[in-house]
Amino acid sequence: MYVHLFCGSLLAAVALLGLGETPALAHPGIHEQEQHAKAALEQGPEDPNRHITMGRVQVEKGEWDAALAAYAEARRFGAEHDKVSILEGVAYLKAGWPHMGRARFESILHEHPDHAEARLGRARAWMKLAQPSHAVDDYKVAIAAVEPLRPGHLLEYRDALTAIGRDSDAVVALDLGVEKLGQVPALQLAAIDLNIRAKQYDEALQRLDQLLAASPGHPLWITQRADILEEAGRKEEARLAYAEALSQLQSRNARGRSRRLKELEGRVRAVLDRPNSSQEVAP
Repeated sequence: MYVHLFCGSLLAAVALLGLGETPALAHPGIHEQEQHAKAALEQGPEDPNRHITMGRVQVEKGEWDAALAAYAEARRFGAEHDKVSILEGVAYLKAGWPHMGRARFESILHEHPDHAEARLGRARAWMKLAQPSHAVDDYKVAIAAVEPLRPGHLLEYRDALTAIGRDSDAVVALDLGVEKLGQVPALQLAAIDLNIRAKQYDEALQRLDQLLAASPGHPLWITQRADILEEAGRKEEARLAYAEALSQLQSRNARGRSRRLKELEGRVRAVLDRPNSSQEVAP
């Protein structure tokens, strides 16, 4: 049903609306980064951190053998073993070699079983190996200890939990993230999607109300609220919410609106033009 799909598109649309948008930071292109890394290595060929920098650049380029060679050099010149093993594990995962990535993370976990980054890396390896039940165990340990905790970590944990049918535990994990990180839209929207899947419409609406309290008049979230009310069979309330969404869309400068929002306005209008609003709105 559409209302389940709408959540995933909201985050991209938030940026298009200019709500909560973070300006992009200028950074040199990969070729320029590589040239800087080479020049730094020429000046300090025995500096392990310069080899690590080169390894990171090669990972970004997809040059896996070169990246691993750079990390090996970093280790040879005294880089901290676990740090290099983490970087190697990440490179293996990005290269599509999850078995080797898991082995690198496990080389750390044999000595430090609660190492947060290694647990997180192995969890990602388990997911790539289609072993979400193992991933769940690692994510649980990693989420409790990793610094800094990021919304993406909780979303990965959600994916592992839902893959083994533990949707209610996924909601608990997302709420833990909200408790620690605040009203992060990505976490609340993910929880809303799970609430809707479980037909917990009141819970989903409560979460949307919390988001709208922080961003009043957000037309995308008001439209989603209407979608949820409609799916819950609350037709008149849904129609009022669609009308509110249309009003918010109309209040925005037409020249500054994205194509997505213009399409949304057209489809909200189509719902309101029907005798009843029993059909869903797609973004």
